[in-house]
Amino acid sequence: PVTWAVVAAGVAVVDPWALLQPGFWLSFVAVGVLFLGGPAGEHRGWRGRIAGLVREQTRMTVGLAPLTLLLFGQMSLVGWVANLVAIPWMTCVVLLLSMAGVIVPPAWTLAAWAVGALEPLLQALAAVPEGVFPVAAAPVWLSAGALAGGLWAVLPLPPALRASGLALVLPVLMWQPARPAAGAFELLAADI
Repeated sequence: PVTWAVVAAGVAVVDPWALLQPGFWLSFVAVGVLFLGGPAGEHRGWRGRIAGLVREQTRMTVGLAPLTLLLFGQMSLVGWVANLVAIPWMTCVVLLLSMAGVIVPPAWTLAAWAVGALEPLLQALAAVPEGVFPVAAAPVWLSAGALAGGLWAVLPLPPALRASGLALVLPVLMWQPARPAAGAFELLAADI
């Protein structure tokens, strides 16, 4: 965690504008969620490793859901499956081939092929009807509560206590802003 905080601070010093980018927050929060999950490598056998992968991906999805809702006003319902396949593939195949390409340039061609091999699955998941759950932009105080609930849900606590953190996320999912009266409308126009 100290290395994680130092790297985040280093990125912020080198590029202060990174703090305004969703990718910065999603990346560093995702790594933080992985750190909260405990040390890797504790799973024995292929079943244990698959169970560990599923558990970590579920933890990641739950931990990042409030942040995704806050940043984008929506949450992917197929992202769990996409990430379950894409993260190990990109890490174990594409990244290694890309790094090998520094020494053996033809490996870059293999890396490009590996990325292309993942594309049909990702396109199929992107085409799933209702694959995204949109929500209205909630007030800051509700969003802060949802972020706290997401953090609580991924802490290394007993399952019943972790599940109680999800109660802080529910208000954001159900938030409905005030609507104009029947027969009336509201127009917000940016004049530049």
